[in-house]
Amino acid sequence: MKTYTPKTNVTGCLMSEKYNGIFCHWTGYLLRSKNGNIFNAPKSFTDQLPDGMPFRGELYIPGAGFEAIKNTVQNGGDWSAICIMVFHAVIHSPVCRIIEYTRCTSTDAAQRFFETVTAAGGEGIVLTDPNGTEYKMKNFIDDEAKALELIGNSLHCLWQGKRIKLGGSIAKKSRALIEAGKQITFRYTELTSSGLPFQPRFVTVRDYE
Repeated sequence: MKTYTPKTNVTGCLMSEKYNGIFCHWTGYLLRSKNGNIFNAPKSFTDQLPDGMPFRGELYIPGAGFEAIKNTVQNGGDWSAICIMVFHAVIHSPVCRIIEYTRCTSTDAAQRFFETVTAAGGEGIVLTDPNGTEYKMKNFIDDEAKALELIGNSLHCLWQGKRIKLGGSIAKKSRALIEAGKQITFRYTELTSSGLPFQPRFVTVRDYE
């Protein structure tokens, strides 16, 4: 997914809310992650998904943050609160919710929709152009990097061939998961004039995909 910029042509795109969950792919028989790993979902959950009908979506817990869904998926917790926000498909299942899409008519329309979603507590929006390219619009930018080493309270990472230092509070549990070479998610607001993320902050270890 690409990041929206003021140069992005959004006219004719489909707009939808961006949900802060974990990408999933139902093959019709197995529930897989972005990297193809099989989620350890309980049979009571997967039995409610349509046999032989593949679709993609986001594992999501309404009203909860990302850590809640991550902990449930990783630690074999209670999946009763989890639903799948389904991308570009109509799936009839008690554990699925269909994402609502609105046709974008202008940059101003996209901005108004973004403000409405974020004012209600949403993370941001997704704009899908006629070719299927997706652009995310958020008040911040999420990206991925490869962990190098922890030095004090800072995590040094490799991002696009450049060494960067992430700030932010890193919980003891996350510190225990960080190893050289692990993929992590970090967050920043903009790029500096030298092309580096401005005030990048650690978010999570990507050990759930």
